[in-house]
Amino acid sequence: MAQHNSVKRYMLLIEKTRWSYPSMKALIAFFEKHEMPVSARTLQRDFNRLRTDYQMDIVYDKAQNGYRLNDETSADIDQFLRFLDMLHTADLIYESAEKTRETLKYVDFETDTRQRGSHLLKPLLQALLEKREIEFTHKSFFRSEPNTYCVQPYLLKEYLNRYYLVGRVKDLNADDEKENFRTFGIDRITELTVSAQIFTPLRDTEPKSFFDYVIGLTYSTSTLQDVVLSFSPTQGEYVKSLPWHHSQKVLIDNDEELRIVITVKPNFELTQKILMQGSNVVVLEPLLLKEEVKKHLQKALKKYVG
Repeated sequence: MAQHNSVKRYMLLIEKTRWSYPSMKALIAFFEKHEMPVSARTLQRDFNRLRTDYQMDIVYDKAQNGYRLNDETSADIDQFLRFLDMLHTADLIYESAEKTRETLKYVDFETDTRQRGSHLLKPLLQALLEKREIEFTHKSFFRSEPNTYCVQPYLLKEYLNRYYLVGRVKDLNADDEKENFRTFGIDRITELTVSAQIFTPLRDTEPKSFFDYVIGLTYSTSTLQDVVLSFSPTQGEYVKSLPWHHSQKVLIDNDEELRIVITVKPNFELTQKILMQGSNVVVLEPLLLKEEVKKHLQKALKKYVG
């Protein structure tokens, strides 16, 4: 319960200080309104822990006479909020399950969400935090035989309810350091060993940035482009509520279509995401992507004709 309360306090603190400058008195009143009475000392401890453990920097602004979450010195705020939301939801389910055995009758999880390899998350996180090299065997979908790798781990990335490891493969000597990085599905990792060997991360290399302008896992080397998509009005409501990319902008929104533009590097996952929409989307730009999607649709149609 103590952890549950801490997670909820962190979420409320970020919510309150992200867009305004509440005083300490206002923060205490805010928590009382949410039936979570706290003291100034507790909030100061929360500020310190958020800063030291999670790089969420809530600072006092003398000019505004209040506290504000500093966007410039804080880590990815939206990612951290999602992390807290996951913890909060898990705690609520656990708390409910303790109270009654019938809880799971009222929660319907997506089929097969407990993926293979989930037991590796803990040792992989340990290796990431301690900057330890790892060795493992990985079976690619595109190769008949598995390979063994020695990897310096940099990032765990989630995509479509699966986790992937992004790391620098030691035995590669590409001219571009970025080419030394590979993405491995943890469901295909076996024989994982966390080494005692400590590594020093490369300077000015942030694997998260590899994915800034792509959808999915393939950090494409293609040119950054504006992708213009036209959705049916109904499908457009989903696209507005759950944007495809952080660069998404609405160009047209009426009874006939929702037209958006996203600035990305086209890759395999983007094409797949477009194809999943079926007749509810049309690619308007760029021409190469439009032709690629068209070829896939024509090839699929041939399988239904004749």
